[in-house]
Amino acid sequence: MIKLLAIPTPSRKSYNKLCKRLGEEGYNWLYTNWRQHGKETCISIDGDTIGYGDRGWYEDKGGYKIMSVEEYLDQWREEDILEDYTGNRIKILGICGKLYFPSKVNEFDKVSGRFYTREDLEISFKLTNDKE
Repeated sequence: MIKLLAIPTPSRKSYNKLCKRLGEEGYNWLYTNWRQHGKETCISIDGDTIGYGDRGWYEDKGGYKIMSVEEYLDQWREEDILEDYTGNRIKILGICGKLYFPSKVNEFDKVSGRFYTREDLEISFKLTNDKE
């Protein structure tokens, strides 16, 4: 889980997209209200808990990485499934820094024994919306 992340949601649409993704990822919810801070609303992630507040508070407090909704939604995560143009699929089994550790092709429970950067994987693979 991510520690101390603040994600500004400058529109209700971006707020809803982020909340949907966080729910899918199984985060525990605290009550959030976009109208209270409007375009200055930030959703925060602290371990496995979600909070919200004014963007300025997170910037002033320090210790929070500020990341846009687009950046957050574009991240690859453990358990994500990638597919190449021929239909071969791999699962991201682990991530360490900028290195991804995939499964063997079409064998999600077996480690490939290799590691790649995202740039390397993007040459052949695209993220799917599938879950195993």
